[in-house]
Amino acid sequence: MNIWGIILAAGLAITVSAEPITPTSIRFSCVTGQPTTSFAGYTEGDKVHMLMLHHNGAQYMPIHSGPITPNDIEMLRERGELLKRLGNRLEVTFPLKECQFFSDGIFSCRRGETYQIDGLKVQAFAFNTSISLTSFQDYEFIKREAMLSLDINDKLRHIQMPYEVSECEFEISLPEQKKD
Repeated sequence: MNIWGIILAAGLAITVSAEPITPTSIRFSCVTGQPTTSFAGYTEGDKVHMLMLHHNGAQYMPIHSGPITPNDIEMLRERGELLKRLGNRLEVTFPLKECQFFSDGIFSCRRGETYQIDGLKVQAFAFNTSISLTSFQDYEFIKREAMLSLDINDKLRHIQMPYEVSECEFEISLPEQKKD
């Protein structure tokens, strides 16, 4: 059983579990209102094609998520230079059988294909979507996040992008349930 966590602002963690289902097809897109970095995907045969597009150029791609200290600046610069080599547009492919749907647009794909890009060995390691909830005194903020994980020359790198719930659309077909 897989566990998905939703973290609240107060630091309280709520976990939700769901039995994953392998979908029969996937079509989705996550695009910010003022386009920045977008993710989209679709099924073709037994493959899921994932597209990552940096509308303003690769120099504006998200390269980190989380706290940053002054000591991290050099590491972030190096990571940025490496990830920029992937270009403004990157399309990777995952086997449909390696994708799992959990609920409400939360899904993941793993074990994608390997590519040579600008002298780099790049494997599509995983693609995941998630939902998080932040609660304030009288307001709750829900966001989606898309994360593409790439194995680049044997080092795992993540490209994460947050979206408003309304900025993502999902069409996920599931196998028909057998009736007893």
